[in-house]
Amino acid sequence: MHVGLVTLTDTDTALDLANALSEAGELVSLYLSEKACLELNETPAGYRSNLYDKGVIPLSCQVNIYRFPRMRDPRSIKVVIEICQQMYRDQVDLVHILAGPAEPWLAVLACLIRSIPVVTTLIVPVANVGDPLSIWVELINRLLISGSNLVIVNGQNQIIPVQSQYKIPDHRIVHIPLGARTSSAKWISGEVQEQPQTILFFGRLAFYKGLEFLIRAQPLIAQQVPEARILIAGFGDELARCRTMISDESAFEIHEGVVASELMANFFARASLVVLPYISASTSGVLLTAYEFGKPVIATNVGSLPEYVVEGFTGLLI
Repeated sequence: MHVGLVTLTDTDTALDLANALSEAGELVSLYLSEKACLELNETPAGYRSNLYDKGVIPLSCQVNIYRFPRMRDPRSIKVVIEICQQMYRDQVDLVHILAGPAEPWLAVLACLIRSIPVVTTLIVPVANVGDPLSIWVELINRLLISGSNLVIVNGQNQIIPVQSQYKIPDHRIVHIPLGARTSSAKWISGEVQEQPQTILFFGRLAFYKGLEFLIRAQPLIAQQVPEARILIAGFGDELARCRTMISDESAFEIHEGVVASELMANFFARASLVVLPYISASTSGVLLTAYEFGKPVIATNVGSLPEYVVEGFTGLLI
C-alpha cells in the first residue's frame, strides 16, 4: 500500500508515522508545508536532504514540500489542487491527514480527494483552556470530517465529546494511541551529556501549558534540590507574562523562539527530567519525545496525558 501523509504543522508526528509504516513494508510519501521547514531554520532543499542524510526517514520515503500563501489567502487553493494532483500521479492508495486546529486548506483537500480513501487525525479535537472552540474552527472540523472516510483521535477520552460535537457514527471514528517517537533523536549531532538536575519545559508557550505554575514552584524546587536548573525552550505569548514571576534568574535558562530540530534534540538529551504542568491537554508529542530520549516525566493528570504515563515507571502524575 502507498500511503500519503499530509501535514502543515505536525511534522514530527508525520516523520514518526512514515518510519513506522516503512518498517511495516508500506510505501510512504510525505506532503509538507514549506513554512514548517523554514521555521526549523532550514531551506526546503536542506531540510529534505537532512531527513535522508541523518537517517530520519528511509530513502524509500518521498518528500514533497509546498509553499502556501497566508492562511486566508484564496490562492492557497492552487497549492491544494497541486497536492491533490501529485497524489494521483504518485498513485497513493490512502491519504492520512494530520490536522491541527484551524487549518482550512487541509479540510478543502479532504473534500477534493474523491477516488482515494481519506483518514484524518484530529490532533487537538477538543479545545484547550484559553483556546475556545470558535465557530471558525468548528466549521473547518466539520468540513474535514465530511471529506474523511475515518476520523482518528489519539486519546480514549476524546471519542465521546468528538462524536457528540460532530455527530460522527461509531464506524467512522476510532481511537489510536500515538506511537513511539522515533525520529527526534536522529537529529542530534555528536555526543550530548545529560546534565543532572536539569528540568526541561519545551514547546508552544500557550496559557494551557501551565508555565506559570512551574515558575512559581521554582523556590520550592530549590529548597529540595538546590542545584536544580529549569530549561525553558519554545515560543508563545505566555513567556513575557511569566518571565515577570521569576524570582531567581540564575535558576533558569530560557531559549525563546521556534526551536530547530538539532537544538531540540540537544535540549532533550541534556535534560534529566521533562515537565508538563498543563492545565488541560489532548495528547502530547513532548511527552513521547521525552520517552524517546529516555527521560522521565512529571505531568498533570489532565486530558489524555494519564493514558501515556505509567505511574512510577515512566514518570509521575500530579
